[in-house]
Amino acid sequence: HEDFPYNYMILRTSGLYGRYGKNNFLKKIEEKTDDRKESARGTDFVKLIEDQWYCPTSALQLARQIKILADLSKEDREYIVNRNGNVLNANNLGFTSPYLFASTYLILSNRSYQLRYIEPISFDKYFELHPDTAKRPKSVVLKNDLIDFGSEICPFTTIEEAVEEYVKKLERQVKYI
Repeated sequence: HEDFPYNYMILRTSGLYGRYGKNNFLKKIEEKTDDRKESARGTDFVKLIEDQWYCPTSALQLARQIKILADLSKEDREYIVNRNGNVLNANNLGFTSPYLFASTYLILSNRSYQLRYIEPISFDKYFELHPDTAKRPKSVVLKNDLIDFGSEICPFTTIEEAVEEYVKKLERQVKYI
């Protein structure tokens, strides 16, 4: 069918986090730093890589992106696919390290006191200490392919703004429970 290449888009993302799910990096950081606070071991730190770069992505903002793309006219889909192809990077804007991302979250969620329970570690040292862990690339930064189309097509904000939105949604959720 001649419309086939315009009937789909594949979105690549990285470091997806949100309110739901079991594998949420921010929830894990919160739990691990809470455990350290309650532990009698003062030297037990959560070690996070400080020199590996990636683009954590808000699940909420990714869902908004999917909705926008699903609602596009055939002409708009054709324009995007002809310009960028069917496989598009879709992620929050900018890049950070796991250590900086966790620190940003703890500060924005008024948990800056928990920063003392995390310790930055180099990429090489981390994998030296954890030889059985699958080694990832040192940089997995993605350039968002939709940003050039403007905010009506690309609703993604910076990583910091997305974390702030995440924290505010969590605060509202807790108030109503």
